[in-house]
Amino acid sequence: MYMNITYLVGNGFDLNLGLETRYADFITVYKNQVLSDKNLENFRWSVASNLALWSNAELAFGKCTKDFANASDFCDCHADFCTELASYLDKQEDRLHFDSLEELIPDIFVKSIKAYTKGFREEQRQQILNCVDAVSGGITYNFISFNYTRTLDKCIDLARKKSLLGKRSHRGSSFDNSFGSVLHVHGFTDRDMVLGVNDESQIENLKLFEGLPEEFIGQVIKRKTNRLNEEHMDEKCSKLLNDSDLIYIYGMSIGKTDAIWWQRISTLLKNKPSTRVIIHAFDAPNAQLIRTKYLQYERTTKEMFLNYSNISDNLKTSIMERIHISPANIFSPMNNLVNHEKNKSNVLVVTG
Repeated sequence: MYMNITYLVGNGFDLNLGLETRYADFITVYKNQVLSDKNLENFRWSVASNLALWSNAELAFGKCTKDFANASDFCDCHADFCTELASYLDKQEDRLHFDSLEELIPDIFVKSIKAYTKGFREEQRQQILNCVDAVSGGITYNFISFNYTRTLDKCIDLARKKSLLGKRSHRGSSFDNSFGSVLHVHGFTDRDMVLGVNDESQIENLKLFEGLPEEFIGQVIKRKTNRLNEEHMDEKCSKLLNDSDLIYIYGMSIGKTDAIWWQRISTLLKNKPSTRVIIHAFDAPNAQLIRTKYLQYERTTKEMFLNYSNISDNLKTSIMERIHISPANIFSPMNNLVNHEKNKSNVLVVTG
């Protein structure tokens, strides 16, 4: 038996490394390209209407359907977006020189994933530790990446080679810790990209796809895209979540276009009372002096997360106690690695 800790990792991971992977970063390049295709030009400006989050971009795809009379034209525009995004992200990933970081990354990456209680006060920290202590065996660290880049995979590969996870002492016995699954629920920049809405309710003009084969609407509804990709990724990720004892959500906005995952985690919390969830709150207010605003933020974040599910209000109250909001960045030791060599060369050493 093993203790399974599963990290759900979003774009905040790449941003922390110093890559320019915000939606606003990409869309500024994308929308300003000179085009002769009017459909494509209109589409590019439509999806650029809200630059705050990637989830807003995905919702924009569903809204854009109202501007099209032909599903094939819409799918061509959506495919253009995906192709340009993949190219942009590849260039961003190339800014990280893993060869020069292979001595640095393993240690700080392993320390980061082991720091899951970082930022918590005593009461919640002990609750999380009790959750971990309740399961025997070594700790298996699993990952579900919502990113198209392979930055997370490369960090894990380097850490595997160094065998730094060590052993876990638990109730008089010693167990090996290990890396488990690394799954990309939305594919990669070179294959199986999944980019779109959560379900049909987020598509404004469903009639656009009436009478057409499933691959048309399947291109823009994430769960259908995964099914059409024929890798059973949806099922693999669901199983991994269901086998998890502790789930850590890092670098993700709890948006509508990933609602199916928040629903599944909420159902897991309902059906498996021993499981706990930690949500990294990258925009949390300061909690050090007067805690009122932070506690309000903590409560509303938990409510927003659970509101994606159809769990009764009575159950929500008890489940909320097993959701923890962390203001700490566990991957802070890896901050701005893209400029590591530059920063290292700029250090001024003063000697006596």
